[in-house]
Amino acid sequence: QADDYKYAAEQLNKAGELAKKAGLTIGYHNHFWEFREFANGTKGLDILLAFTEPELVTFELDMYWITKAGLTAESYFKKYPGRFAMWHVKDMDKAHAEPIVGKEYDQLPLDSIFNKIKYTEVGTGAIDYTLLRESEKESGLKLAFVEQDDIYMPNKFESVKQSYAYVQKYLAK
Repeated sequence: QADDYKYAAEQLNKAGELAKKAGLTIGYHNHFWEFREFANGTKGLDILLAFTEPELVTFELDMYWITKAGLTAESYFKKYPGRFAMWHVKDMDKAHAEPIVGKEYDQLPLDSIFNKIKYTEVGTGAIDYTLLRESEKESGLKLAFVEQDDIYMPNKFESVKQSYAYVQKYLAK
């Protein structure tokens, strides 16, 4: 419910105040459920962004989950410039790139939804990171974290090496 997100925003602001006193920053990392729409069309992540103080709370936008929710990272960077100091970089298997949004997904148990989720090495999937790189400044990017939830290649080290090489070539400064 929307009130739950407002409450979470209040708690993030309180935690952000305490963290700031200690020289730290509070950050929030999304998944797909923050993009489910409430009756008025509002999304949970929009509520969190609207009700948190930018000087107290930053956000780590998960590029996989926003894409899987049928949205674009660029749209959120434009709507909330400077709020995404962190990016969570992982890639989506092109054969499983269909979004998981809408009323048909809202009531499904999570295990049913997670069966529609397939990852791949960064740079080989459905997410265009070279295009996203153009939004780096607008987003407020300071740190990017690469993750591979599942590894398809038989040699797991080769899989990680492939993602690393892509990130170094196209995303690293």
